[in-house]
Amino acid sequence: MLERLKLQNVGPAPEMELDFAQRVNLITGDNGLGKSFLLDVAWWALTRRWPQEVNRRMTSGLPARPTDRKRPATITLGVTGKTKTINYISTYAARDEAWTGKAGRPWNPGLVIYAHADGSFSVWDPARNYWKKKGDVDIQERLAAYVFTPAEVWNGIKADVDGAPPICYMLTWSWAEHRLAAVQLGEEPTTQVVMLFDEVESHLHPRWQRVILKALRDLVGVLHDQASVQLIVATHSPLVLASAEPWFDPKKDAWFDIDLEGKPPRVQLRKRTYTPRGAAGYWLTSEAFDLATDRGSVEAERAILQARALLQEPTPQLAEVMKAHAALRAVLPDVDRFWVRWNAFVEQSGGQP
Repeated sequence: MLERLKLQNVGPAPEMELDFAQRVNLITGDNGLGKSFLLDVAWWALTRRWPQEVNRRMTSGLPARPTDRKRPATITLGVTGKTKTINYISTYAARDEAWTGKAGRPWNPGLVIYAHADGSFSVWDPARNYWKKKGDVDIQERLAAYVFTPAEVWNGIKADVDGAPPICYMLTWSWAEHRLAAVQLGEEPTTQVVMLFDEVESHLHPRWQRVILKALRDLVGVLHDQASVQLIVATHSPLVLASAEPWFDPKKDAWFDIDLEGKPPRVQLRKRTYTPRGAAGYWLTSEAFDLATDRGSVEAERAILQARALLQEPTPQLAEVMKAHAALRAVLPDVDRFWVRWNAFVEQSGGQP
């Protein structure tokens, strides 16, 4: 399990820090602010290799680099392995163009699954990718992970690893293959599963966006009665956020949001308080999306904001009121809830709704 990440002089902000919850971790933020980057770092912290290092055909999952190469860059991580918790500070070695590793035998984080936003898929399987021993000697020739591009996910690839072809693992399929590998080794299946999902709602109809998060959360009951599952999920969907309202528990779950703040604007990562809003549309005006209204079109939002400004004026001019009224009529349906308040205002101003 991933317990903690702290980044200094690496990524879109001078410093970013996350203390992960044990069950579900939601990450929101606008495009380009670092959600995918954080998932890449999480994968690296758990597996010690960047996806693009494992499969050079990848266009995502590239190694992180310092923001300012003249200053030190560090990634602090806390990982619960098979036997103990590891806390480590990795520094960037400019001459080697790599992040330093912890000496000795690496940690075993359990099964790690990463569904990338572009359709790529990565799996680190402790039964297939962890170091193996020959006598008392550690053998390091195993693959660092299985990392597949979108084309390889759909079309498959041919390779021979430990006598069996690497399968494009997908969620429960990944677990099933891990269990088979564990049986072949005479070992017990792992009791830890970490799943990383970038844009978990991708290609999903709204019907499925409402249930995908709970379905993933409940995989623990399907996989193994002794396995704990940690989800780290980046999303742009208000339906995904709203779907967590019946079961979100701040003792087990967390919501992190990335925003541009200040002047000049700078990227800030904050842990937000998850408060139920009752409807998916209301999430649009939350810190997750920062929209001024929950209306579907920019034109409707603009008309409502202009009308709201008139509502605040002590003596609005009738001509301005009716101009705003016409603008609202052009973009709002008759059933919109804004009409109740607005029509009364029009009458009070001497106009005809």
